[in-house]
Amino acid sequence: MRMRLSGVEEILVVDDSPDDLRFLSQLLQAENYQVRPVLSASEAFAALDNQLADLILLDIKMPGMDGFELCRQLKANERTADIPVIYMSALSETEDVVRGLQLGAVDYLVKPLKSAEVLARIAVHLEICRGYSELELRNKSLRRINKQLEGIIDNFDGAKGNAPVSKAARKTKKSGAGGTVKLTARELDCLSLLAQGYRTVQIADQLNIKPVTVEFHLANVRNKLEAKTREQALVTAIMQGLMEPAFH
Repeated sequence: MRMRLSGVEEILVVDDSPDDLRFLSQLLQAENYQVRPVLSASEAFAALDNQLADLILLDIKMPGMDGFELCRQLKANERTADIPVIYMSALSETEDVVRGLQLGAVDYLVKPLKSAEVLARIAVHLEICRGYSELELRNKSLRRINKQLEGIIDNFDGAKGNAPVSKAARKTKKSGAGGTVKLTARELDCLSLLAQGYRTVQIADQLNIKPVTVEFHLANVRNKLEAKTREQALVTAIMQGLMEPAFH
């Protein structure tokens, strides 16, 4: 699923009632969401084939394929499985609610819809998705760094005692107490957050500094360790004992 970390979020509204579509479109557009209203399951499939949505509001009672079956097919498709679905229906029987949730919906709205409730539930589930997306990006960064570190360790173990000293390793022995490169506290702070998968803007937010300052500190680290990339600098810093790994 393509989840936006910034910008306008898109909501697909599936409902066979033109009045409900008009109401929801006006409500959500007023909150700066991009809305794609469709009247049927077939139109919903076509819309998603063209562009994935960040969230789906789905009516249950529709002619042809109903909301239950549409949700089941969406959740069975790897491409659309992670899109959060919120049911909408005049049905409020417990078995209907349970069935919808068992099919993969994240929430349920009872018609007639209340504006404040609709907006609150949408905001909650989009925030949850943003959190998952942030976590996925951080985990991806950690896996990349971990792979680089494993490669360095494998190379080191495979050539014990005979491996030539790398430029980065020679650099760490040039200066400072104990014969190692000295990194400033702020440089170590930036590296530590980088190791946790944070990006430049997020590091700046955490440290209450400007993104350009983060770039400056990380550039200094790369220069000190003679590393071509941030990840290489991080791996070298860990290997030389300048910082502890923040991952397992």
